Amino acid sequence: MRTGECGCGNIKIRTNGEPEIRLICHCKSCQKRTGSDYSHNVYFFHEQVEIIGEVKNYTRTAQEDRFLTNYFCPECGMTLYWHMDVLPKITGIAISVFDVDDFDMPEESIWEKFKRPWVEFSLQLKHLHGQSE
Repeated sequence: MRTGECGCGNIKIRTNGEPEIRLICHCKSCQKRTGSDYSHNVYFFHEQVEIIGEVKNYTRTAQEDRFLTNYFCPECGMTLYWHMDVLPKITGIAISVFDVDDFDMPEESIWEKFKRPWVEFSLQLKHLHGQSE
């Protein structure tokens, strides 16, 4: 089991088992959400995730007219997790939410068509121009 929380500690997350997907995302939405050049995320099946506390959500249109709902703390505003219409059984979680960093390295680098030209990784990743295939 891994645990994590938002910046103020108001919302807690618990996950069981290993994530189904580990990736780095360069899409414009993740750049805006994080204020960074990319995001580092893990994806678990819904039944592996427990959320403790009241969250707010915001649904927006993502790449290719897909829908994504971000869930965030109403106190500190930190986005903790999200659901995407393209992966209906999966919860995405920012890796920075967790108290420990014992995840295996990411397997994919997606939406590289939006990748900043100076961002390079010395990892053996599957490089995708768009979404996971």
